[in-house]
Amino acid sequence: MTRRQYIAVSIGQYALWYACVEGAARGIPWVGPVLVLLWSVGAVVVANDRIAMAGRILGCTGLGYLADSAVVLTGALSFPEQAQLGGPSTVWMVAIWTLMGSLLHLFPVIKTLRAHAIAAAVGALGAPLAYYAGVELDAAFVDGWGGYGIIALSWLVATPFLMLLGNWRRPTEEPDAPQLTLRKRAVRPR
Repeated sequence: MTRRQYIAVSIGQYALWYACVEGAARGIPWVGPVLVLLWSVGAVVVANDRIAMAGRILGCTGLGYLADSAVVLTGALSFPEQAQLGGPSTVWMVAIWTLMGSLLHLFPVIKTLRAHAIAAAVGALGAPLAYYAGVELDAAFVDGWGGYGIIALSWLVATPFLMLLGNWRRPTEEPDAPQLTLRKRAVRPR
């Protein structure tokens, strides 16, 4: 994938995330999921391995529904009336996970346990920020610091599964697949 394609996909991903969240905040929570569905169908159609792409999308959708529904059932996350569509987790929240499933092939192939641990930590630190953005846009409510802690914990658990889905049916020697291996830093002699 060329640099321009990466930029275009990144812009599309953020625009679709915003469509899901802002649509929910404005009382039209179905708009984002419809756009994500179109994006995902397009991703499967243009994929080199359509089965792998469809599997990643479906796997991520299921994982997202389970993870966010668990957070909702704890009481840590809730939605205003205008943003509710489906349950326990809303359709627009699950669509964001679906969107992520269509992008997993862009992440590096993770080969080491340490890299999985770092990915889990990044998910645990970054996810509460994304949920905070949703709260600020009036699409969701999070129950204080404890709610953000539960969200972080759910992503700490979910992120390694996302990485496994990203690596599914993907050869590590694929020429255009980004590779991630963590090396020990060289120590300079003094």
